[in-house]
Amino acid sequence: MTRLLAAVALSISLPAALLMGAPPAHALAIQLPSGYYVDSAQVAEPRPVWRDARDGDFTYSIRREFSDSATAHLLAIAESCYPSRDLLVDIAATRYYEMGSDTSKAPLWWCDGPGARRVAYAVTAGALDHYLGMTERFRHHDYLVPGGRGLFWTDLSYHATISPREEFVSSDGVEYRRVFVAFLLLAWGYDDGVFIDSFEAHRIVVLDPSGNVLSIEGDGTTVENYALSSHHAVGRSDRIYR
Repeated sequence: MTRLLAAVALSISLPAALLMGAPPAHALAIQLPSGYYVDSAQVAEPRPVWRDARDGDFTYSIRREFSDSATAHLLAIAESCYPSRDLLVDIAATRYYEMGSDTSKAPLWWCDGPGARRVAYAVTAGALDHYLGMTERFRHHDYLVPGGRGLFWTDLSYHATISPREEFVSSDGVEYRRVFVAFLLLAWGYDDGVFIDSFEAHRIVVLDPSGNVLSIEGDGTTVENYALSSHHAVGRSDRIYR
């Protein structure tokens, strides 16, 4: 399987004055699209900016790109927006998905799969923490997570950027002016000796300079790919995850 890596180009920045004086997220009454909420605690948590581990069987590559502390704050907001819990639970119930035993207290970003087999519905800080935490455990020979035993390799790729735009047009034709646009791309794959299972999920978030979230696109459009492991005959199937 081709390991999944991503690169998103940064755009030319607006004047820095647009970013000055933004209060912290927990002090803001952030406006959001209907059906979303912000986990304020996650907005404030430190996250890796540039981190790689390409040696061995359990690998990751993380890039989070921003120009200064103000845009870093806006990117953290984009990563900390979560879809409605009811929506994800309803999808899981309707499609008979298994969500795992860790759903009760966590902000939900998935509706399908426990542990290593979890598939992201939305690209969030919680999703990054999940796959990065598992990879670190595997690298330290700790496989006591659901689906962790017997894996030949895993690969995590995360690339997030945020940049100012004089104007931006969403996929549904809505035009926004003097905004910041975050692009988030998360890819995860593993080989369990039977199948090579991988997915790629993306999210586009439009914010104003104060941190209000004007638009979120990409959630629920994760593309999941299957192929037979090299231990079996050649084969492949693809599924669009909605």
